[in-house]
Amino acid sequence: MARGGLGYATDDIFYLETCVFSEICSNGAEIFRLRAGQPWACVFDGERFDELRRLLTEGGEDDANAEQCTVPRDCAEGGVIEVNS
Repeated sequence: MARGGLGYATDDIFYLETCVFSEICSNGAEIFRLRAGQPWACVFDGERFDELRRLLTEGGEDDANAEQCTVPRDCAEGGVIEVNS
């Protein structure tokens, strides 16, 4: 990107890829439990992919009981992050 412009850093892309894999792979929740350098391979799930595509194009339903995140949280606070199966 041109000097002074806004863009995405390599680190931003890594986190985006991690989140996408967590959503479209049937073993996606495992990605959050990996140690540095530990191998992992996505087990692609077409239904999960279709659901992510639907959410990104149509939007999701608002949950009246959803908690609004206002500050960063340590994963240890909430235990293991579970991804909808």
